Amino acid sequence: MRKKFEKAERYRVTRRLPGIERFASVPGDRFGMFIVAHPEFNIRMFLDDGVQSGSGWEHVSVSCKVQRGDGTIADVMPPWETMMMAKDWFWEDEECVVQFHPPRSVYVNRNVYVLHLWRKVGVDLETPPTVLV
Repeated sequence: MRKKFEKAERYRVTRRLPGIERFASVPGDRFGMFIVAHPEFNIRMFLDDGVQSGSGWEHVSVSCKVQRGDGTIADVMPPWETMMMAKDWFWEDEECVVQFHPPRSVYVNRNVYVLHLWRKVGVDLETPPTVLV
């Protein structure tokens, strides 16, 4: 994980906003919430470096919300480009992060429109040969 989140810091939620009070953090924290106003949708990213939570897993969850013509807000699936942005903001270029598809018996899905990036702290993940990718 990057030592500094320079590209993300300006989007960090630093105030206790109604409904998301617990996600406020200060610049430099290794956890927190980041909200990006994208032209097509708003992006929310929740960061955990795995140390603060004690999980041992670096983690970013990504969700997107769009305002419909009638004024209602709807969740939409984060596109590939948004996931690549999250990877770029929080991890080094040569670090490998993954999206898991766990066994059904341990599957948890609180929102079908949230995607996650994971990396085990201190572990370099093996990847398939590039010819297979």
